[in-house]
Amino acid sequence: MKEESIESSANGDSSMEKSTLEAEESGELPSEEAREQLRSEAEENYDKYLRAVAELENYKKRALKERSELLKYAGEHIVRDLLEVIDNLERAARSKSATTGDDIQKGIELIFQQLVSLLERHSIRPESALGATFNPEKHQAISSVPTTEHEPGIVIEELRKAYFFKDRLLRPAQVVVAVAPAEASVNGTGGSVE
Repeated sequence: MKEESIESSANGDSSMEKSTLEAEESGELPSEEAREQLRSEAEENYDKYLRAVAELENYKKRALKERSELLKYAGEHIVRDLLEVIDNLERAARSKSATTGDDIQKGIELIFQQLVSLLERHSIRPESALGATFNPEKHQAISSVPTTEHEPGIVIEELRKAYFFKDRLLRPAQVVVAVAPAEASVNGTGGSVE
């Protein structure tokens, strides 16, 4: 319905423009009625333009607000899931029935598995560096150890695993790297902290 009125209005506009142009070419001025109709159409079009601009500005503001709220509360889901782990840790801490070391160990293992599962659900995964070639983009060398048992540049001990969120590194692994014994004595890095 709206489109039909726009089309008829557009057709009316073009016929009005034609008659106005014909009148100008013949040297006649458009009638007062024609000028008033053109003025009315111009005001109506200007009003439509102002409304469209205002609507666009409101849309931009609404989209910006929604985006900022999305970013502000982006971690809400993982935090909500972490509360379950905290609840289990709290129950374990208050529990007086788990008096043996085995019961405590089992409880810790269950909570650890729950936390690992939670991280996996949110696309957070650990990556072990043990036995891998040292990669400065994913590993942070804490020290180096001279050894002939491993190739130089191989990670022989992992103090902390690297963690990734999807394909982005969250935290590099902290590692100990093997170096050749001669290299260690020349560089003076044997067992030193970098």
